[in-house]
Amino acid sequence: MRLTAKFKGEKWTFASDLGVKTIAEIINAVFGILTFGILSRTLPKGDYAVVNQFIALGALITPIILFKFNSAFCVFLSSEKDKSVLKSRFFTSLSISAILMVVFCFLMVLGNSLLSKLMFDSEQYKDVVNVMGVYFSLLSISELSQSFFRAIKHMKKTSTLLIIKTALICVSFFAYVSMSDHFSLTNVVLIYTGIELVMASVSIILVAVFLRGVPMKWEFHALKEYYRYSLPLMPYLVMSWINTFVGRFIVTHLMNLEESGVYSFNSSMVTRAFFLSMALSYTIFPYVSKFWNLGQKDKVVLYLEKAFNISFYFGFPIMFGLVATAPTIVGILSGGNYDVQPLLIIILALGLIFQLMYAISSNLIDLSRKTVWYNIIFLITSLINVGLNYLLIPMMGINGAALALLVNYILQFALTLIVGSRSAGLRVRISLKHALVYVGTSVVMYFLTTLIYHNSGILNFAVTVIVGALFYFAATFGISKLFKFKLF
Repeated sequence: MRLTAKFKGEKWTFASDLGVKTIAEIINAVFGILTFGILSRTLPKGDYAVVNQFIALGALITPIILFKFNSAFCVFLSSEKDKSVLKSRFFTSLSISAILMVVFCFLMVLGNSLLSKLMFDSEQYKDVVNVMGVYFSLLSISELSQSFFRAIKHMKKTSTLLIIKTALICVSFFAYVSMSDHFSLTNVVLIYTGIELVMASVSIILVAVFLRGVPMKWEFHALKEYYRYSLPLMPYLVMSWINTFVGRFIVTHLMNLEESGVYSFNSSMVTRAFFLSMALSYTIFPYVSKFWNLGQKDKVVLYLEKAFNISFYFGFPIMFGLVATAPTIVGILSGGNYDVQPLLIIILALGLIFQLMYAISSNLIDLSRKTVWYNIIFLITSLINVGLNYLLIPMMGINGAALALLVNYILQFALTLIVGSRSAGLRVRISLKHALVYVGTSVVMYFLTTLIYHNSGILNFAVTVIVGALFYFAATFGISKLFKFKLF
């Protein structure tokens, strides 16, 4: 009975969902790394930079096309039980977004030369820009469907869709490389778009099957509360785009597209290593939304503080592990096309840790529904970020772009935590004790791995990673028992 009881309740459900999402992200990372390796080996650095920005921009443009309804679903539907309401809200939201999709595609085609010049410092990529509008629209349909399942805690469906998508991408590129000696940029973009068409169709079918037989009606007026939540986020989304990608664009214009490709390569490598970031930020929002709607604010604080500790626990060893074994990782992924950039890796990894902490603390603003604060926070950080990029890139090159982004994420996190805590009327603390323990143990792990790692092949790399991971987990577990504190 005790054992059965232990594996029940919200904590176990949260741990289970986080575990499933993490496994999905690991599988996704494996397929993503294989795809990443194919592209970085076969495309010139300039073309690789274009593809990387093409994919990365989707994550930022999609919420704009959706009017940020994907986040609104988690806020308003997390405790909704009436399937007719769920069906009505989903398809009404999709119909509104579809109008913007058509307009967006038209504008992308109309201004393809200008946008190509703006994004890539050349008009030769206008054909890629034409496809962008279609790709972003299809991605928006997939994202809205997956956000719907995420809101009602059917996360296994979203995880499965993610795995299928990355597997299809990987298999498609592998087949393309096997059958063709000419790996063109246009065909790469078309493959991504074709797979997104498949995923958008499948995701809509899944929603329709889940809600089959349920009556619905168009509820445009009922979405008024959604608009109050989401529309103030639109300027924030634009500034978020500026904050995340201004460095790459300034590198492209002040230096060249190849240097932007080097920056993009390292950014993609580090991002894939931080697969837990996506799993954690994705899983926690529906839970804290539910607790907030039920008035259980103590649980909101508990889960947010737990999320901070988890981000520390995995973030720091991943950062030091990447730096220690970077020669092998870069060599495998790029086939010698890219040099190892240890300082760039450290800065980018630190930036992702603070980005995750920002994402966790942003739940406080979302829950209080005072989303106008995002605009103020991002206006401040955007202006600072652009200024730092123009100051640091001429002095430090791509390391300067990464440093400006790191400072930006630190400011975002600090301001969001302060403003969010006051808006929600909650006091969420950062455990310096946990952070110091995990940093200290990670540093010791780093020096241990440097004694083992000699960049002498896959076996040496695998042994280094295994020994480092075993040491870290054993050391942190021992410290937690010795000083009697929970790891998370």
